[in-house]
Amino acid sequence: MLIAFALNFLIHSKTRIPERPLPIQPAVSPFPNTVAGAGMVEAETENISVGSPVAGVVVEVLAKVGPKGKGR
Repeated sequence: MLIAFALNFLIHSKTRIPERPLPIQPAVSPFPNTVAGAGMVEAETENISVGSPVAGVVVEVLAKVGPKGKGR
């Protein structure tokens, strides 16, 4: 009985669900070069809020690769 169940499971588990088209097309950037990221800024002592009062495109990043700090 257990072998029959296992074989039945293996046969039916390989059937694939057909892929559906996306309900809407993903956004496309009009710019030739872009950078995107997601993450969290964490402080060592307490949580801090970081954000921007307005939405928009980042024009300039005032940081250097590999900033020095504790733990680096």
